[in-house]
Amino acid sequence: IKSTNGTKEGNEAIQRLQQELAVELPTSRKPAFLYVHIQNAINKAVTGSSKTKREEMTTEQLKITAFVEGMTAHHIEAGFKAGMTAEEIRKRLLDTVITDERRVFL
Repeated sequence: IKSTNGTKEGNEAIQRLQQELAVELPTSRKPAFLYVHIQNAINKAVTGSSKTKREEMTTEQLKITAFVEGMTAHHIEAGFKAGMTAEEIRKRLLDTVITDERRVFL
């Protein structure tokens, strides 16, 4: 249940960020690809490959993925509360997912 909550919170925050980004950048394709870019970055950080499907992940990888998705929601909401623009939040979020074979940082 906990991992579902992290995923749900992450998806809702990403959706809000997409909506705000679409207002800020109405002619840009960035909002359309935001979810895919964030999810690919998380998957790559957790599994080493952006193309790994959830059904292929180990239990531990799924737990880490849900945790990172929850942290993604936290970072998005904190960015809005700090008065950052949606574009600033998007850039910070994508730049902050750092991959190391042993660790994931967000």
